[in-house]
Amino acid sequence: MKLSSNLVGLFSWIVLLLFLIYLLLTPTTHAGFLFAPTFTEHTVAGGYNGAADIFAIDLDGDNDIDILGAANIADDITWWE
Repeated sequence: MKLSSNLVGLFSWIVLLLFLIYLLLTPTTHAGFLFAPTFTEHTVAGGYNGAADIFAIDLDGDNDIDILGAANIADDITWWE
């Protein structure tokens, strides 16, 4: 019985140690991860009423990303090249 309680205690210390190592090795800042990706917003079209879905895909095979958008309220599907 004493052996099993010692193993549980040892396991608890190992888990705590691994968690502390994880915290030390994870580069973070106040705002989040130190090397977090950045994103610059680019508005393609304003006033797209009721936008529901958007897909970024090369629809016409010209190796440029096209945008396909669907709007519920406007009852519209639009393709931006």
